[in-house]
Amino acid sequence: MKTFYSPGDVAEQLGIQSSTLRKYADVLEKEGYTFLKNDRGHRKYRESDVMVFRKLILLKSDTDMTLESATKQVVAWHQGIEVLPLESYEIERHEDTDFNATALQSMIQEQSEVIEKQNELLQELTKRLAEQDQRSAQREMELLSAMQTLQESQKLIAMNNSEAAKEDVARHQERDKMLMQTIREVQEVKKMIAASNDKKWYEFWK
Repeated sequence: MKTFYSPGDVAEQLGIQSSTLRKYADVLEKEGYTFLKNDRGHRKYRESDVMVFRKLILLKSDTDMTLESATKQVVAWHQGIEVLPLESYEIERHEDTDFNATALQSMIQEQSEVIEKQNELLQELTKRLAEQDQRSAQREMELLSAMQTLQESQKLIAMNNSEAAKEDVARHQERDKMLMQTIREVQEVKKMIAASNDKKWYEFWK
């Protein structure tokens, strides 16, 4: 009993999308490949069909051939017509008479040197940035210290001014006190003089 696969089963086996499988099947039919179909016209895939799809995918991915060219080769292979083997395509693809391995190695070496120089420049730039950050941090610390010193000086000056003001007020208060005392004494003397002037000459003997 032959086994038939659904489109989803075949797509899963091949690792492709169902839409891609349908595209490949359409191209194969255009080139004369025949699929079995049910009453509704839906394709039924056999094991041999899966092998043809694998061959098509391999030929297309490993060569520079278009899908149509690869399909023609696969159909001819399936029909028994002698075609150029896949291995020959691989050889033709990878063999290049103009290929120069020495030039490629030289190019790779130059690129490596450029990358190395760029890395050195990057390291130097990183070092300079770090030094600049360190100098900036040092200047900030020095500025902060100077500001603290200035604030302390201002506080000290304010305190000294306050003490001087207190002493000045005390001196003024003491002077005012002495002045008031002098004024009272003068007033007392005046009162005594006025009182003595008001007495009769004989009253002094009393």
